[in-house]
Amino acid sequence: MRTKSDGISNETRLIEAALRCIANNGISKTFVEDIAQEAGLSRPTAYRTFGTRKALLEGVAAHCANRMKDTMRKRLTRYKSFSDAVVLGSTEALDMARKDKVLILVFEALGDSGLERYLLDPKGPVIGYTLNAWNDWFDDARKSGELRPDVSNDELATLLTAGNVFFLLRTDFSKSEQIAFLRKFLLPSILARPDLQQGQSD
Repeated sequence: MRTKSDGISNETRLIEAALRCIANNGISKTFVEDIAQEAGLSRPTAYRTFGTRKALLEGVAAHCANRMKDTMRKRLTRYKSFSDAVVLGSTEALDMARKDKVLILVFEALGDSGLERYLLDPKGPVIGYTLNAWNDWFDDARKSGELRPDVSNDELATLLTAGNVFFLLRTDFSKSEQIAFLRKFLLPSILARPDLQQGQSD
């Protein structure tokens, strides 16, 4: 149990405590009472802050996804072309998601109708995180003529998310196979001139 620290909101304290509890005990054995105790807060305070266990888990998911989004936005600056950013950046995002065991556990718990349905829900948060991470890249690629002008940012975010969900479920694909698949099927569908796509060494 951690003691209360000045300057940290109850929301942040509970989310950080939830991350520790889930990492140590798994999600099925982590309840609001456990999280509150770990955070050094009372059970009523935890419920006043989030209302329900599901709302708390949604807060954890948002925290993890935002952290990954911020990391991805920094990593995308390394790529010199939009096509490389899409292919290699998507592969990096998938690697990050697979390594974040807590995030996957939380997504699975929130996906009452199945993990893939939660991840691809147009009203859910995941496609929105993808859009936020990629918005500037989409806009710049459209202005430069790399990207098809008739494809919206929302459609692109949905397509990239769907691709990552596909590979998340298809663990039999190696990294090189993922890259080859994306270059063969994804890029031709979104680039204005697929024949001019550039490729860094993978």
